[in-house]
Amino acid sequence: MKITFLLISLLLITNTIYSQSLTPEQIIGKWKVVKILKKPSNPNFKDFLKGFESATFEFKSDSKFNLTTNNNNKIFSMLTDHTQNVDWIIRKNIPVISIGSKTDHYNTLNIYAKLGETNIFQLEESEIVLQVEKL
Repeated sequence: MKITFLLISLLLITNTIYSQSLTPEQIIGKWKVVKILKKPSNPNFKDFLKGFESATFEFKSDSKFNLTTNNNNKIFSMLTDHTQNVDWIIRKNIPVISIGSKTDHYNTLNIYAKLGETNIFQLEESEIVLQVEKL
């Protein structure tokens, strides 16, 4: 009984967290990385993380997206090459911004966004969590 109650409580809390909806008006604009809050423990991500240290995410009103950085090393440039002038959408019922095209089902990059006093972008399928500010 206690386990069932615990699981239901956890489900409700998780649902509340992820039911926060995003609107295009909240997202449109340029977002600069202020700080990397969580990094992968794998040392192979070192150059990739350097690119994020000075990265800017740009969500345009015409649903186009660009990712730029002042530290565009070889590894990070592979990501920026795949995210130049591609489309972005907001997933229904979850605070996720998906970047790509209809062809790839917007799976080039997925960002869990938590906007508030501190704005957070968490990159799906990685341990990278970024604190960002809207410019």
